[in-house]
This record gives sequence, structure tokens and C-alpha cells, in this order.
Amino acid sequence: MQDSFGEPTRAKGAVMFELDGYRPQNPEQRGYRVAGPWRMDVRTVAEQQEAWNRATRAYTFRLPMPVPAAAAPTRWEVTVAVRLADGTGDPISVRLALPPNTASQQLQ
Repeated sequence: MQDSFGEPTRAKGAVMFELDGYRPQNPEQRGYRVAGPWRMDVRTVAEQQEAWNRATRAYTFRLPMPVPAAAAPTRWEVTVAVRLADGTGDPISVRLALPPNTASQQLQ
């Protein structure tokens, strides 16, 4: 099935990203807020065109991530909450880890 762009059908709605430190040895593994939250809307045709990546056939979002301070964690938990235009959707958590002393280099 194709949409009005001649591509696979897409969903419209909003995506919320949050970036927190990750504490694997703590019962509450989500640490302090590193950056965000960022809300990215893909409701209008213009917003969908801007976020759609034809190569991957998926939405791509570039987050305005600041370069972390030297004391920033090297392990993060990224929470992505998708809310479709009909109000449905659930948050997804993804854990990312970078080797020590590479966090600021990776995010520049």
C-alpha cells in the first residue's frame, strides 16, 4: 500500500524523545535528565516530508543534542514516546552505552 507520496504508508502524529543517564546497578535505572525532552511533529504534509528519509523509508529526527560535560554519563537511556494522530501509542525505552571518554566526541 502506498501513500500520497508514492511511498509506504506512514503514520502521522508526534514523537517525544527524552535522554537520561542510565544507572545499571540502581533499582531506578533512569538517572538524571541529560537533555530534552524534544517533541517532533509529523502531522502535516510539510512535517512528514521534512522528517521522511527515502533511503531508509522511515522517519529520521535530528535532535539538538548539547555536547555533554566531562562528568556526563557514558550510558544513557533514551525514551521515545510515539503518539499517533488518533491518540494511540506507547513509550519505548532504548539503552545506549558509549565507552568511557568518548561521549563528547560521539555527540559533536
